[in-house]
Amino acid sequence: MEDRKRMRKYLAPLALVLASHSAFAIDTFDANSKKLTLDSVVFNGVTYNNVVVTLSDYTLNSVGTSAPYTGASGACTAAHFTTAKFNAISLGMSASQVAAIMGCASSPTFSQHQGNFTITAWAYTSPTTFQTTLISVWFDVTGSTVSDAYSGQAPTPYFKSSQGF
Repeated sequence: MEDRKRMRKYLAPLALVLASHSAFAIDTFDANSKKLTLDSVVFNGVTYNNVVVTLSDYTLNSVGTSAPYTGASGACTAAHFTTAKFNAISLGMSASQVAAIMGCASSPTFSQHQGNFTITAWAYTSPTTFQTTLISVWFDVTGSTVSDAYSGQAPTPYFKSSQGF
């Protein structure tokens, strides 16, 4: 019981910080109900999934970047997925540069926060073949800079992947 009280004490400020990173899109905050929904939270070494927090009072301390969505709007189409666009994405680019290359909104369904990285994905699923075309890009934990998933420990930097084209 004491752990739960301690968790609530520390979770609210943490939850606000996570909610301010709307680029993850999996985490949401409803200002009307004051409910913060988080995909997962690690507290004292324990991972809690599908966390819903009701905040009685809150102050927004800071706002991270929502850059993976900046400059891109609308759903992706098959035309957004080309080898040239994939090859144009490079290590160290800003999230807004990648979004401009893609030219469509990233997909919250395929995007995720994983460890020290934010994986932002752009996807299109054909309505006739149901094949999904996908470009995934690894950003730093803030979601602002394209980063090597293996931090230089692998022979080749790994910061993007593709499927279906």
